[in-house]
Amino acid sequence: MLDNTEACSIWLATHILPHEGHIRTWLRRYGDIEADDIIHEAYVVMAQADYAAVANPRAYFASVCRNLVMQHYRRARVVPVTSLALMQADSVADATPSVERVVHARQEMRFLEKTIARLPAGAGIFLFCAGPAG
Repeated sequence: MLDNTEACSIWLATHILPHEGHIRTWLRRYGDIEADDIIHEAYVVMAQADYAAVANPRAYFASVCRNLVMQHYRRARVVPVTSLALMQADSVADATPSVERVVHARQEMRFLEKTIARLPAGAGIFLFCAGPAG
């Protein structure tokens, strides 16, 4: 049985680490912020949180990092105007599903297609829609 620290480490490695490159790219936009410091502090915050309740790890990681950047600017004596503009532009949450969710949805779709194909001809009528009706 895994202890909580090991389970948290596995969760961070499988759900957060794959998104680190994306977050680092986003942090590079802020020239006066050390990306390594923000990433490290984000891992500390996420390791102390209830990771089992996180529905979208990528959005959670981005949100933690964004909050840490905001804390950095709150503590700073001088804040570049361009940094404030970037923070305002980044306030909209990314609703794009993660790669894991897309893969999982496609696997479910294939499973359902195979299951329906195995049904006998007189089993009933199914309405199968691959996307929203437009």
